[in-house]
Amino acid sequence: MFTADEASGTAYRIGYEGADAIAKGTVTTVILCRCLPSKTSDTSDGPELVEVVAVDGSGRPINGFSVGSTRGSFHDVGYCTHAIGALTTGVYHCGATVDSASACWPSGSQLLCTHSPWVTELRSYSYSGRLPTLSAPDPESRPWGLELEDGSRCAAILGGAFSPQPQGFLYSYGCKRSSGSDLIVYQDPESEELFDKSGSGWTVWAGPPAATATPTKVTKIYRPAAQ
Repeated sequence: MFTADEASGTAYRIGYEGADAIAKGTVTTVILCRCLPSKTSDTSDGPELVEVVAVDGSGRPINGFSVGSTRGSFHDVGYCTHAIGALTTGVYHCGATVDSASACWPSGSQLLCTHSPWVTELRSYSYSGRLPTLSAPDPESRPWGLELEDGSRCAAILGGAFSPQPQGFLYSYGCKRSSGSDLIVYQDPESEELFDKSGSGWTVWAGPPAATATPTKVTKIYRPAAQ
C-alpha cells in the first residue's frame, strides 16, 4: 500500500504475485481506496504496520498465498465476524477455534482462510447463504500478528491448552523463534493494554512458557485486509 493523499486518507493498494516481495513480483491490480492507516495505528516511533491481503477481489490468491490440498467443512456463516485485527471490511474470522480460520477471504462460494500471517497455504471452507455485512473494523483492535525485535513471529491466540501463565498476566500471542523454540506474549489484565507505548517504541511482556515475562520491543504488527 502506498500513500495517495494523506489528508483524505486515500492510498494505492497494489496486488502482486510471483514473489514474496512486490519489487520482485508482477503487479496484478492497482486500486485507489480510502484505506490509509491512521497515525494512531502507525506512528513514527511505533512498529511497522504490515497489511496482509491474501486474496484479490476476484477470489484468487495473491501476494505469495496459495490454496492448499486440505479442505475444510465449515458451513454456518452465522459464526463469521471481523477477522482478527482486520484493517478493512471484507475479511472475516469464521467458525470455532479448531477451524483455525482467523482470517478468511471470499472466493466464489468458498472462504479461503489461514490462522497466521505467515502460513501462506490457504485452507478452503465451503459456506452457504450470505456473509454478514459488517461495520468498519476498529483500527485499535489487537493485531493479527506481531514480530518482535529478536525475530519471533507471534500469532494471536484464540484458544487451546498451555502451561500456567505467570501470575498477573493473560495469554495473548503464541510465537515461534528463529531457533524453533516457543515464546508467549502476555497481556497485563490490570492495564488492559497489550502494548506499552510510554518509552521509545512499543513493548510487550514476553517469555518462554511458564517462565518470567520481560518487556520486549515490537518491530512489526500484522493486520489482514480485503482488496
